[in-house]
Amino acid sequence: MLAPAAPLRRVTIQGGQRMPAWYDILDLAADSPEDAQGIAAMATSLGQWLANWRRSTVILGGFSQGAALSLHAALHARVPATAVLAFSGYLPLRHELPPAAEDSPPIFWGHGTRDPILPLEFARIGATILEQKGYRVEWRDYPMAHQVVATELEDARTFLRQQVMGGSRPEVPSSA
Repeated sequence: MLAPAAPLRRVTIQGGQRMPAWYDILDLAADSPEDAQGIAAMATSLGQWLANWRRSTVILGGFSQGAALSLHAALHARVPATAVLAFSGYLPLRHELPPAAEDSPPIFWGHGTRDPILPLEFARIGATILEQKGYRVEWRDYPMAHQVVATELEDARTFLRQQVMGGSRPEVPSSA
């Protein structure tokens, strides 16, 4: 498992405060302008970083902005991914989303019904657009705020088992 950390940068919506962020967030309204250049640069960096790790299975995933970057990297930048896990995120640059390709990864998207940061409706817009463009999306909402809960992680694990491992359980080495 590889878990890159976002670099420190100034974030407009936080009054220019330096904080871990993959790209600048200008606003969180559904039709607000987006940092397209920053999103593309980070997706390219992520793809280059992953190229150093030769693995047959790459699952891109993240929480909030990390979920958005994972979606963008796999779907716009075509970073090779076996699946995408999006936890409490959104679909960036959704008006520029290309149609699904035959090898587009399946997507698990979990979101809180009481999320005060990224409202449920905003996330659902992204999931609906993905489905309209032909992407395979498993949408789940949970009675939670802007967070991840154990039930969601279990659902994501089941999704990966079905989508990536063909429904089989991973083998656990015996302690003989």
